[in-house]
Amino acid sequence: MKILMTDFHRLWGGQAAYVLAVCRGLALRGHEVTVGCVAGSMLEERARASGLAVFNGCRFVKGFSLSGLPGDVSALRRFLEANGTDILHANGSQDHWAGALAVYLSGTVTRIVRTKHNSYPPRRGALNRILYGELTHKLIAVAGSVARQFAESGLLPAAEIDVVHAPVGDEFLAGRDAPRVLRREYGMCEEDVLVGFVGRLHPDKGPQVLLEAALPLLRSNRNIRLVYVGIGHLEKELPARAEGLGLAGRVNFTGFREDMIQVMASLDVLVLPSLSCDASSTVLKEAMAMGIPAVATDVGGAREIVDDGVSGLIVPPGDIPALSGAIARLAADRDLRERMGLAGREKVRRLFSVAATVGRLEEIYRGLMPARVAAGGAGR
Repeated sequence: MKILMTDFHRLWGGQAAYVLAVCRGLALRGHEVTVGCVAGSMLEERARASGLAVFNGCRFVKGFSLSGLPGDVSALRRFLEANGTDILHANGSQDHWAGALAVYLSGTVTRIVRTKHNSYPPRRGALNRILYGELTHKLIAVAGSVARQFAESGLLPAAEIDVVHAPVGDEFLAGRDAPRVLRREYGMCEEDVLVGFVGRLHPDKGPQVLLEAALPLLRSNRNIRLVYVGIGHLEKELPARAEGLGLAGRVNFTGFREDMIQVMASLDVLVLPSLSCDASSTVLKEAMAMGIPAVATDVGGAREIVDDGVSGLIVPPGDIPALSGAIARLAADRDLRERMGLAGREKVRRLFSVAATVGRLEEIYRGLMPARVAAGGAGR
């Protein structure tokens, strides 16, 4: 099949990682895959480095932007008409709208697939009813909780939504014994426990909640250290807050890192303290793949990824005492961390590998092909 997989992000994150991993997997199975991304984005750079074809003719401006949408629609329409694309698989609202309109206006037989990656409720307005009800041929949710939420909106019945969890790259399963670079950088000893946050430093992700939860642990136990890996809205505010609390040297901020296998291998506990947004967290699965137990808040598909008490611990979002207690429990018990880490690795191998995800996507794509031929154009 000829597949165009699109994504609007400029910076790196779980959604861009999903697109790259899936596109690599589809290409290895013999499909003609093109990554549709913004010029100069990190996804473009990594896709080209992976030997994938790239289409960077769209801006994918955030929101329903009349300044950017017509140009994106025209660029995608030209691409589809020139390449005979079978599947346009969008991963965000910007590229979804542009792709759906391009297919409709071109009259091509391209099928529109959308993966919904976040847990934000969809708007129920007339435009979304047209987008999902008339212009989209398949909606995929990255977690059962996302599918249920979408169905409750009334835009699509649950029976028409497929659930395919985002995969974790095979390199994480293979990287368990990678050098623990952060421990060396921070002069940590064997007894020290490194607790880590990996992701965007955005309020929705809860890094500020983690700092408050870790505060009593850092003050009472000299062997616990906290590290934040990532950039975002709070990258200045959080270090200032940590310093004001007298935690300089106990809390470290790495900024953006390219060596994520070595960074992840450095951690003893991963914490995902999200307040909203996360649906099928990639970083949770990356940690599990490397045998690192996680503490996660009960947001989106966290319970579908982490088996509470088996491969990690689940706590209510925004509950600082519960988050603090879960971190303390894992920090104090090396044997528990090892047992949970092994359980997490086995679950990733079974359910969240790239091969498993790509196989499901192939089934979905092929299921659309007869309908494509019969319909002779866009529409459900």
